[in-house]
Amino acid sequence: MTTTALNGWFKALSADNKGWDGWIRLSGSGYGPTISSGGVFTGHAWGSDVVGWLQFDAGSAPVSTTWLPCTANYYCVGNSQYYQDGMCVSTLSQVCSQGYTCSAGVCNAPPPPAGSLAGGAAMTIKPTLVKLNGTAAIVWGVNNVISCTVTGTNKDGTAASTNATSPGVWNTTSGTKTSSPILKQTTYSLICTDLTGKTSTISTINVSLVPRWLEL
Repeated sequence: MTTTALNGWFKALSADNKGWDGWIRLSGSGYGPTISSGGVFTGHAWGSDVVGWLQFDAGSAPVSTTWLPCTANYYCVGNSQYYQDGMCVSTLSQVCSQGYTCSAGVCNAPPPPAGSLAGGAAMTIKPTLVKLNGTAAIVWGVNNVISCTVTGTNKDGTAASTNATSPGVWNTTSGTKTSSPILKQTTYSLICTDLTGKTSTISTINVSLVPRWLEL
């Protein structure tokens, strides 16, 4: 921890009215208080024959461990300036642009938005028109996300699924699954959580039945 010597004088606003002018010397030969980078004073000052020595006692000086607002432009924490241990920290603050986040005094670029792995559609289903009891291939892939799930209105991709070919929960950021036999129009949804923790629906695709024609 670095220290800085204090120079100059203190002025007592109320002297003894017996010739003492109230001035207290902060430095001289072999004495003088210092202040540390943590805001702690140590050392002595001299107040002439009336006051004598003034001691700056580090032992009783309170030290704050809480971050508090600072009037100067020093440190970036949540886009605000702060001081610690009674002093403004020496790192200059950064003005974070919209969308950037502040961490340990550094403005970080926002995470990239969610996107498909191949740069195209995040989810594809082929075919989307099937005969009764037909199946379809569901393929998905998303980057820049924490997690994804794919579910169908027929309970595909859920714990309640009865899909013998692709059972269980479909909860990977990419994958290929086969639908259960399609009995009616079924909607598949791809839902992902991005790098900021926001969850949203990335894609929805319907699988429909081929119309059946009846002769009259």
